[in-house]
Amino acid sequence: MLLQEFGTLGALAPQPQRDYLSAFLPKCWQAGANGFLWWCLKDFDETIPPYSSNPFEAHLGLFDLENNLRPGTEPFFEFGRSLAERPEPKEATIHLYLPKSLTAVENGDDPPNETESLAIRMTHCYSHLTELDHSVSVTQMPDRLPLVITSCNLGIQEQRDLTDWVASGGLLLMHGVRWHSWGPSYSRLLGAELSDLVGTPSVQVNLDQTSQPEEVYTFTQFAEGLFVRCEPTTSRVVGRDLSGEPVVFCHEVGKGKIVWTTLSPEDQAGPNPTEESLVHWRSWFGAILSIVLH
Repeated sequence: MLLQEFGTLGALAPQPQRDYLSAFLPKCWQAGANGFLWWCLKDFDETIPPYSSNPFEAHLGLFDLENNLRPGTEPFFEFGRSLAERPEPKEATIHLYLPKSLTAVENGDDPPNETESLAIRMTHCYSHLTELDHSVSVTQMPDRLPLVITSCNLGIQEQRDLTDWVASGGLLLMHGVRWHSWGPSYSRLLGAELSDLVGTPSVQVNLDQTSQPEEVYTFTQFAEGLFVRCEPTTSRVVGRDLSGEPVVFCHEVGKGKIVWTTLSPEDQAGPNPTEESLVHWRSWFGAILSIVLH
């Protein structure tokens, strides 16, 4: 997996850049990246189109205009030299799913994903899973390991492939199921039908099998500003809001099962979460994963 066009916006502040690279690169290695392409090799004239509209990119090079190595990039080279002797990443215990198509061009007739918001959700999810002592790898090809899908748009064939994978014994946790992707293929995977789109300021949820029954999770951020209600057909309810409406479901499909909700916990903590908020939403992941894995 090639990690491409990364760098830092703190290119003129060497120490923050060193700190960032020293923490970031080993985590990418552990997540499955084995190629690393910096943006960009050398600084350039900020007046060159199309970069004249984004002149900050002119000084993101590994080398400046005088061919001097930029201070703060040393950990990148140190990391590269270490790869030949660096231990292989820990064997994954859980997979985080990357949708197969990310842009409107790639998706064809399927609804596109907004890559920036998807990346933020996947980052939050990855962080929670690793804090729960899981070794996480990112994949587009599920295997024998449990799989987590954060809120995203999935194409019809993707939905059908996931249904077959679950039926063969796969264990799937799916957050933030999108209503406009919901057709017959989703109904077969989820064991439910979409029933209503609700404008609401918040939804408060209890999980039936949480180790802390008094824990209430308050959702205030919804995709497109709407909360999606569902009616189970062949799935069972494992979480309800405080009014008693079903919001979290478990569907056994063949030899496997999927636990899912239209709610997205990855969107709730905000851009600058407190430690208390992170611990709270991490407990959601621990509780709902216990339903998936047992």
